[in-house]
Amino acid sequence: ARHLDRTNPLASGMLDRCVENVIGKGMMLQARTTDNAFNNQVEALWRDECDSLDIRGLASFGQLQQLLYRGKLRDGDIGAVLVSQSGQPALQPIEGDWIDSWTKALLDTPEFVHGIELDANQRPTAFHVRSLGEGGKPLESIVPARNFVYMPRLKNFADIRGEPCFAQVFPLFDQIDGYIEATVVAARMAACFGVIVTRADAAKSFGSLPTQLGPNNTNERIANIEPGMVQYLNPGDDIRQISPLQPTQNFPDFIAALLRFCGLNLGLPLELVMLDFSRTNYSSARAALQQAYRTFRTQQQEFVNQFLARIYPWWLSKMVKLGRIKVPASIASDYWRHEWIAPGWAWIDPVKEIQAAMMEVDAGLSTRTSIAASHGRDFANIVAERVREMKALKDAGIEPSKSTNTRDPLADALVANGNMAKPMAIKPGGAADDGDG
Repeated sequence: ARHLDRTNPLASGMLDRCVENVIGKGMMLQARTTDNAFNNQVEALWRDECDSLDIRGLASFGQLQQLLYRGKLRDGDIGAVLVSQSGQPALQPIEGDWIDSWTKALLDTPEFVHGIELDANQRPTAFHVRSLGEGGKPLESIVPARNFVYMPRLKNFADIRGEPCFAQVFPLFDQIDGYIEATVVAARMAACFGVIVTRADAAKSFGSLPTQLGPNNTNERIANIEPGMVQYLNPGDDIRQISPLQPTQNFPDFIAALLRFCGLNLGLPLELVMLDFSRTNYSSARAALQQAYRTFRTQQQEFVNQFLARIYPWWLSKMVKLGRIKVPASIASDYWRHEWIAPGWAWIDPVKEIQAAMMEVDAGLSTRTSIAASHGRDFANIVAERVREMKALKDAGIEPSKSTNTRDPLADALVANGNMAKPMAIKPGGAADDGDG
């Protein structure tokens, strides 16, 4: 799987598309306690501190999310050790093949499976992490499960280690590579052999070819052939022409069919695998992407449950113990309450989908908060930003403008002409007043 990721543009591109759609630039933390001041303080500190969680100091928290999710898909599982670096919380990523044992690798039992210690209920209790020390000396660390974030790609209840996402399609990638290579070789041969010369005395002609030293220290005959070269004939020689048929007309369709199979396990339609929408119209593209989005949302929630839901409480408890955050007594029992805003996706048809979203809100079938979250945004942040914008426009003496799709032209015209009275307000008792109360 790693070899494919390094050398095969199709496999590597499929992993890229999954990371882009599931993780994007990284999921956004939102503290959800009842104390807004505490929420703002925690979120501000998280934004300042989260990019320093990588123990190596090489990756931002967004990049950590991308690499961990990619490694989980490609290798089947991946992990991270919760460590303390100079008193500060830090994460040490652990590749899937590092979760193993030098001493028990060949002695797997029901209590020990491929580097993972299990209890009687098959629940992981410890992880063996192996590495190489100075001079190639094998090293092995045993990390308790409470300090290890394990992210397997499980397919069965009996699984302990995860399954690589390409497990079912390794042969298909071989077939695609072989078909492309055969097509290219055939096309190059056809370019070199526009015609074949048949010699009257083939043995003599072969014996006159130059030689070179072969792999077994034997002389081998060689023939230099180049596209467009001219070959002079001897008496009695004949010519036969070749009709090159490579690539064949079904080459694109055959490759597309194989790539559809390759993308199935990741929920990727052909349009995303190839980044090619030339074969689709609006309806078919929308249907394909909607199905892909269902897969991506499922993967987003799984990533939150396996990784992010453990990271934030651990980090927050460290900040509280270090005295960097004070928890008000009013939220002492649920100060960990939070959620993660996953990245959303652009509207396929913005006008139609925005109108549909407005109708959902008006009909009470959705909320602005949920619609904003579906596109990777936080509605509270949008409101705060709009307040700042409106104040800046007012201070500058600029009249806010609206789209013709969201304003009422008739009402605007009546107000502008002074023909619309101030809106009437209804008191709780039911009587109307002039709108001042």
